[in-house]
Amino acid sequence: MSKILIVGHPNSGYRDVEGVLYKHGMKRANPSRREGFQADEISKILCQAHHAPDLDTINSENDIRQIDAQPVWNGVVLDLLLGNLDQEVWGWSDSNAIFLLEYWKNIDPGIIFMMVYDNPHRVLNELNADDIQKISSHTIKRLFDNWRAYNEHMLSFFLRNQNRCFMVHAQQARSETSKYLNALSSHIDLQLPIYTNGSALNRIQQNGVASVKHRSIIPRPTAPETDTYFMTSIMDAYPEYNQHYEELQSSANLPQLDPLFHDPCPLNAWLANMKQQSRTTNLVSQLSASHIQQIKDIAALRRTNKKLVEENEHLLSLKHEIQEKRGQNEHNNQSLKEQLQETTEENELLLSQLHQVHEELEHYYLENKRLKQDKDPTYYGAANRLKSELPYQLGAAIIERSRNIWPLAFLPFSVSRIARNHKKQLKKKTDALPPLTEYSDYHEAEKAQKHLSYRLGDTWLKHSRTPWGWVVMPFALTNAYREFRAYRASKDN
Repeated sequence: MSKILIVGHPNSGYRDVEGVLYKHGMKRANPSRREGFQADEISKILCQAHHAPDLDTINSENDIRQIDAQPVWNGVVLDLLLGNLDQEVWGWSDSNAIFLLEYWKNIDPGIIFMMVYDNPHRVLNELNADDIQKISSHTIKRLFDNWRAYNEHMLSFFLRNQNRCFMVHAQQARSETSKYLNALSSHIDLQLPIYTNGSALNRIQQNGVASVKHRSIIPRPTAPETDTYFMTSIMDAYPEYNQHYEELQSSANLPQLDPLFHDPCPLNAWLANMKQQSRTTNLVSQLSASHIQQIKDIAALRRTNKKLVEENEHLLSLKHEIQEKRGQNEHNNQSLKEQLQETTEENELLLSQLHQVHEELEHYYLENKRLKQDKDPTYYGAANRLKSELPYQLGAAIIERSRNIWPLAFLPFSVSRIARNHKKQLKKKTDALPPLTEYSDYHEAEKAQKHLSYRLGDTWLKHSRTPWGWVVMPFALTNAYREFRAYRASKDN
């Protein structure tokens, strides 16, 4: 798998070189899998996080410092590489990568750096109309300083890493595409579907790409003689930038072989300027003819507008008739609304009477329900009933026998006798009593359950059902007694 990072000054035409590679087999970089960041977006994030300056503010090579990104950012970059793992040859272009050359070099030994440069005058050709209105000699020097600082740093990295870099002139890559791709393939171990000579055109046309010539894969117009003369004169005033451009030319793998400017002279510039003035005059004549035609068109539009006004007046008269009919309909609707209002008031009166009857019926229903509830009996004596039950009687017998040693020896027999008597009494009772929870004074029964008699009797019943329970009976009774003492102590406090 091969990866290509295309780096160049914003006015170098590096995106044209990127387009050439895309047309000849290189795939576009897929975004990272998790966050969906594009490759150039990752560079912007890293530059912003490490406070890198804007490219247009750079005036010298010292302003460009390589970003020493912390390992915490490696996860984002590795996620981008994993997102393109299935692509054989892929890449992207990024002018901000000038700050991250060492970072990309170290994080992935397989990245190939495509260094793109162009003539220094291109920074002037890229100016728009608004920038030209405010141009000055100071601005021109600042633009050239920015161009030189960027390319000096790029050249320095290229000279240190020529085994992984390929420097190319943007215009030469566009005009000599086959030579450019063959040179790239021979210099770097890169698997691109390289086409040569006529076969390149045939393959491109078969794939649906626009038909182009061998030496002009991406057509680019040549500079007029006037621009050539003026641009050469300007560059003669800044020899240091031409010198740096020659350094790039001498170091590049694919320099510009066919210079853009060929011995410009004032006569050729004057002739080109006169031709341009002639074309301007013709254009003015065409605009005048067009203006006359526009006047004729305006007159025709006025006539059409007059017809439209007449039709509009007719439509207005129809509108007034419709409004009069609408007024009559509104009067009829008003009488219908009044009748509806009367019917609605009558319905509301009947509805209020119905609500009143419903409230009276609900009152009678609740009163009848309350009277029925008052007939139910109320039970009292929850504490006495609890004391008459077996656990409480057994606990009272245990307390009574435990006061003397001799009666304590007959405690099991006494307890058995109490249990038999209690069972006989239950058989004699015919009236079923409600649960203790339905007694009005159930809280008194809850207090009685905390008495020592009930605690001891309940413990005896629980442990008398198994042989092992008889063995631990003394300890269980003792424990119940201790819990009672603790309960009394807590209440006293």
